[in-house]
Amino acid sequence: MLLATAAVVHLEGAALAAAERDALAAVLEHERAEHARSDQLLADAPPLSSLVPSIFAEAEAEAEPPPADNSSGRPTPEWASGLGLPVYLLDTAPTVGDGELRHLPASPSERAPLLPTLYLPGFPKAATTWLSNCVQYAFSPVNICGRRAEKWAACTRRYALAPLFTDARAQPSAWKELFFFGGRPPAHPFAYRPDLLELHGPDPTGGPLRNLSLLWPWERQLLGPRRGSASGAELMGRLRAMCAQSVPPQSCLSGGGGDACRAAPRCSVLGTAACEGANWRGVCRGLGAARPQPQLGCTHPACARVAEASAAESGQFSLNCVWSPRLKAVSGRSDAYCAHSLLPWAARGELNASVMDFTPNYICDADAMARIHDSAAERPEAVKFIVVVRDPVARAFSEWSMFALGWNWDPVKNFSAAMAYKLQALQRCNRSLYLNVSRLRQLPTTELAAYLRKCFDYGRATMCAPVAHHISRVTSPTVRHSIRELIMIQSACLPEIGRYATSSMYSACLLHALRYFKREQFLVLRYEDLMAMDAAATLRLLSRFTGLHLDDSTAAKARGQCQPARLRAGKQGKADAPPNAYSSSSPHAAEMLAEAAPQLEAVFAPYNALPSRAAAPALETRYPHDYSSIWSLTRRCCASCCTLASRGLRATTARCRSALRPRRGWPGSGTSAAWRCAGGR
Repeated sequence: MLLATAAVVHLEGAALAAAERDALAAVLEHERAEHARSDQLLADAPPLSSLVPSIFAEAEAEAEPPPADNSSGRPTPEWASGLGLPVYLLDTAPTVGDGELRHLPASPSERAPLLPTLYLPGFPKAATTWLSNCVQYAFSPVNICGRRAEKWAACTRRYALAPLFTDARAQPSAWKELFFFGGRPPAHPFAYRPDLLELHGPDPTGGPLRNLSLLWPWERQLLGPRRGSASGAELMGRLRAMCAQSVPPQSCLSGGGGDACRAAPRCSVLGTAACEGANWRGVCRGLGAARPQPQLGCTHPACARVAEASAAESGQFSLNCVWSPRLKAVSGRSDAYCAHSLLPWAARGELNASVMDFTPNYICDADAMARIHDSAAERPEAVKFIVVVRDPVARAFSEWSMFALGWNWDPVKNFSAAMAYKLQALQRCNRSLYLNVSRLRQLPTTELAAYLRKCFDYGRATMCAPVAHHISRVTSPTVRHSIRELIMIQSACLPEIGRYATSSMYSACLLHALRYFKREQFLVLRYEDLMAMDAAATLRLLSRFTGLHLDDSTAAKARGQCQPARLRAGKQGKADAPPNAYSSSSPHAAEMLAEAAPQLEAVFAPYNALPSRAAAPALETRYPHDYSSIWSLTRRCCASCCTLASRGLRATTARCRSALRPRRGWPGSGTSAAWRCAGGR
């Protein structure tokens, strides 16, 4: 027995060593190929100057920037007194009405899904994650109505709720970027459908769950497990009751007709269903299903079923929805369910909540804005949009830094070259509209939408298909999670990475959005102003615009979450706290940005001037640029060295020494050594 056990251990050890050698070889092979590819792309890149007409550069040089502060002497309204808000925000109108938007209720007393009415549709890399976290925390029902969840439904103060998703243990988490209305390819498994079933999900208090609290999933998400709360098995049972069968669209329940109501309910095509019946595809062979499997029921389209007998198909949904033996130990069953999206359901006036969808890619997706308008056809005035714009050059650089320097997805490691490729693609997409901003304003809505659809490509920041899709294409189930296949997944993303230029052409996207919604439904903020505003000013402004409740107590609780990092650092006596910047992984980030900035400013300047002052005054407010302050690896290392020197210590780490060493082929190489404690910071 001992000999047999030793033999098994030896075989497993040998197999593991072989797998490690294979993985290392795959990594090295991939790195060599990527280095060669990066060098070739850099050599083939068109000159950035060839894509910047000189007329724009001359116009930009002659333009007189408007004042950046409230120097006009205009009186400050009472609601903004003492907040120090920029002048363009002083006209922010308060929300009138309850802002409730229910999806096709059968009657006022019947419960129906509460659709999102508060959007942050743009722009990527403009503090949208920070702002989303601020809103979710500051205006959560816990902060507004207290920690007793049974009182949330009766609370008269308006609070914010995020859409939820669950894993296979039925543990709910909040979505920030839902991507339902757009911002990704139409072929995505949870792409937009007019019936909105994948958006609102099943009713959390339907059928056998009708006696539960309306917001029990949000109670679990916000407060976690507590004494007396549902056990893991109970939660999994609730999700089973919600997801195990589909339902007809709300339009059928509200008196609508049509083919959708006469046909059988739509079913989920993910999880175990991915290889059942007509859903079966060739990739299922690699998942252990050589032929179509019997169809086992009809799961709600917003859910997925995973099962012990079909564990390999779990990757068809997401990395959070996979079968594990632990699930059977908790529930005593050999299958489980996950929900992709859950919204609260309520009768008229039953909840005083605003549902959020902070997907920063919607605004440049022409279809997304039209779909949001269609979904709110009953009360389009109830929808509000918070749009954050940033210095367009800095925003593009931040996005490129993330993909190229941080995540290593973009093989073009030079910012000028990367932007040249993107501008060249935009020029080839439509030569007559390339940088022709005056003509954009004259286009009919259908033509403007067609241009955005073709050349801005759904407003997607990252053009990567879902990871689960690539995992499902692996033919060998025994190596599905190997490093070689993770490299394959990453490589599949590379050819379609980022639209750095179009995501900084804010006014083209705003111009289209304003064809569907009124100007007063948009709060357009400058990132630079947002990062300089005190938490009290930010919260007061957001509360006025959204109608979410705010008082001194809730503002004090949220101060830490809604105070920009640089202001928190200042309060704590830290003069130069390191920001969370992907550019800090490169010693030459500042040089690359400084090289490209003058030409890119000429590209973006006419787009900033496109909307009228009344439409988007935030785009007209410009500040002196200081790209030398970008946080590069050199600057970070020098800051660390200076800190140590101030304490009488020496910093001679290899990382800092290599950061100061010039690298061949980089713009401005050799200049980094000029950073010193006095001038480098």
